[in-house]
Amino acid sequence: MSLDIVEIAVGDRTVGLAVARPAGPARAAVSFSHGAFSAPGKYAALLEGWAARCLLVAAPLHVDSTDHPQREAYDQAAVWRTRLEDQAATLDWLAGQGRLR
Repeated sequence: MSLDIVEIAVGDRTVGLAVARPAGPARAAVSFSHGAFSAPGKYAALLEGWAARCLLVAAPLHVDSTDHPQREAYDQAAVWRTRLEDQAATLDWLAGQGRLR
């Protein structure tokens, strides 16, 4: 199993979601927010473990991540604002993925 990257629009930004999908129908969905300066890929074992237990998992790459290509363009206030926007958009994306079993 590996994480797929799905790009979603969040305002004027494009945010990459690391997505872990279960092999069969999902029982529930998880929106995961990585720690400060981290990235979803650093939690791959956790995200894939949840997917193995029939959970659909989506984790946005936040602008404070050391993996984010435009990290330096955001100050601390923008980091917190964009995290909230990222999570709201991730929940919307998950809601659009169809019914859970």
